[in-house]
Amino acid sequence: MKKSHPVLSCKEASVWERRLLDGSEGLQQAALQRAGNALGRAILQDMEIIGGLRDGANILILAGKGHNAADALIALREICCYVEPGKVDIVFSSDINLLKPLTAEALHALECPINCIEPSGQCFELANHYDLCIEGLLGMAYTPPLRDPFPQLLEMVNRHPDIRFRAAVDLPAGLTETPSGDVFRADTTYLCAIPKLPLFLAHAAPFRGRLHYLDIGFFDHAEVPASDRKLLLPTILAPLTRLRCSTSDKRSYGHLCVLAGSMSMPGALLMSLQAALLSGVGLLTAIVPEPLVGALAAAVPEVMWLPVPLLQSGVLDYAAVQPKIDALLAKSSALLCGPGLGDAPETHSFIARCVASADLPLVLDASALQPAVTEALLQRSPDFSMVLLTPHVGEFRRISGSTSEELPVLKAYAREHRCCLLLKGPLTSLTDGEQFAYSVFGGPVLARGGSGDILAGLCGGLYAQQTGKPFETLCQAAVWHGLAAQSLAGDMGERVTRTTDLLRVLSHPLQGVR
Repeated sequence: MKKSHPVLSCKEASVWERRLLDGSEGLQQAALQRAGNALGRAILQDMEIIGGLRDGANILILAGKGHNAADALIALREICCYVEPGKVDIVFSSDINLLKPLTAEALHALECPINCIEPSGQCFELANHYDLCIEGLLGMAYTPPLRDPFPQLLEMVNRHPDIRFRAAVDLPAGLTETPSGDVFRADTTYLCAIPKLPLFLAHAAPFRGRLHYLDIGFFDHAEVPASDRKLLLPTILAPLTRLRCSTSDKRSYGHLCVLAGSMSMPGALLMSLQAALLSGVGLLTAIVPEPLVGALAAAVPEVMWLPVPLLQSGVLDYAAVQPKIDALLAKSSALLCGPGLGDAPETHSFIARCVASADLPLVLDASALQPAVTEALLQRSPDFSMVLLTPHVGEFRRISGSTSEELPVLKAYAREHRCCLLLKGPLTSLTDGEQFAYSVFGGPVLARGGSGDILAGLCGGLYAQQTGKPFETLCQAAVWHGLAAQSLAGDMGERVTRTTDLLRVLSHPLQGVR
């Protein structure tokens, strides 16, 4: 079972596609049908987050000559199996007579009333409102610059004041591996068959929107093209869905120690503990400020506690309980540090000592991601377990001193510090210094304080259970967290929800994964 698929340059994707389809019109037609049908169903599913696509909807299709247009037109036909549209405008970039044969066939197969527009041959106006726009203008063979009528058409659509959902097929028109001029601005880009490199580069961020991969079997073969970038699949969670051993007990599933929380940020600690419990970990102990133990114990009674007294300054007096902490770490199977710890230098110094000397799997997040702490990674014995780091962009810049988050920078940092790195953001990047992967799951529903604390709890809980090798564990946590977020958005939308709502849907991604 494949856990990821390669991300290919447009040139590599073209070579692989030709190899698979071998110039056969029958194979091409079958692939287009699979992609277009999957695209139509995915659009309907994704639009449910904003109330769905209903009868009477106005639909705009932007169609070039090639197979991206065929995908869009086949998707339209699939959509019309469920929705009876009102007005359907299809804007062609050239004379309809110049369409590729399979694209023309997809157009003629439409059964709904359509209004065909050829901007190269006449002036035209778009409707005041569209519920859906599907852009299938250019394929992966496009090379800049854009020629007429593309710039005018993209400007008109990008500036349109009332399009509820903008879908790009494969690549937003105008997007290449180097920054160029006008590009279609999508709400979601649907990666049809092959994940293509331009979508994953920094300059694509304003245009790609959310990414939704449509796997139609192009990598079902035993051998797939080599790539230094992978796209993670939901199947990476399959090991987490298997039956547990009937003779196991709580000690079979690890003992996670959590060093987190402060008097001003107890919520971050609480969310990470709740997520760790839901990860399936067997035992969980938290090292926390003494005054918080009573309230926290009532909220999560499954957790064991090591209270830490406060100094007069309000800083936690770790030195007072150092022997107890050492004894706890000696019997723990993983340590999570960071959520809600605060910025006290004394705290950072204590964590740095733990990082340098603790011979057990570590997860560092949030307040633990400080230069003083991450420099201690360089002092760890090469025989110690790998450390997992889960920064957002600001935290990565703080610990690395770099303003770039591209692949070479992330891999170099992970290699130097002998860690696995998960860079959080609209597109999640993961590396252990050699492997590099993306998770496209999640979305803006995660743009809330505390979502990273839940991710950290999942990472810590999985790492304590030794569900896989360190990099695979980090990838599992990222995909699980992201898919749960998408499930939450499907239930409640992206706006009216709370971070802690994510906890109640963590079981959803594990249902149906095989």
